[in-house]
Formats: sequence, C-alpha cells, structure tokens
Amino acid sequence: MRVLVFATLGFAVMGCTPTVLSIDDYETTCQANSDCVIVWLGDQCGACSGEHAAVNDDSLGEVSADRDAAASACPPWSERFHVECVMPLPAARPVCGDGVCSIPAEGGGCSFGDDGYCHGAD
Repeated sequence: MRVLVFATLGFAVMGCTPTVLSIDDYETTCQANSDCVIVWLGDQCGACSGEHAAVNDDSLGEVSADRDAAASACPPWSERFHVECVMPLPAARPVCGDGVCSIPAEGGGCSFGDDGYCHGAD
C-alpha cells in the first residue's frame, strides 16, 4: 500500500512541475554582452539531454529556481539519478546581438563568475 501511495504522489508532483525548461520562458533581451549569461535548459530529468542557452542575467534567479523545482519533480527512475554525466562547457561567451542574448558558434572562452555561470563580457 505504501508503494502505491508513493507512486501516486510521485506522479502528482511530476504533473504539476515542468521538468523541461525552454528558452521561451525567460528574458533574452539585452543592451550589452554583460547582460547575458549561459544557462543549462532542456530536460532536467535526463542525463546530458539539456542544451546551453543565453538569457538575460536578470533571469538567472528564475532559471535557478525552475531548475531546482524541476529536479525535485524528477521521478526516482529518471536518468538524472542513474546515469553519470559531465555537462560540456560552452564553446564561447554569450553575446548581445540585435538586442537578444545568444551563444556564437565560436569565440572566446567562458569567463565563469563567482556564481559558476558563464557571463558575457563587454
């Protein structure tokens, strides 16, 4: 009986909290390269199934909170808990182009701030 209750509660939690984070949910506008930061989005329950995305630095708190909530909603059988993964580093710093943060295909390496994120540089 306890297993059934646990499984039912697990599905209830999973249904309420999205575990796949999309760039469309965050602010990406900018005025300078320093307004941009690279974050890890995508399926937070999968092993290495996410992707890098550039968002406005002001969205960093929201992204972090959403990632924590998504990770908490992952079922115990998800890859997150059973597959070891090393997140690849971004190839370049984020840039602000035409008022939108993005990650160029190539460029200077990331400058990781004290918060552990790759920030753009002016």
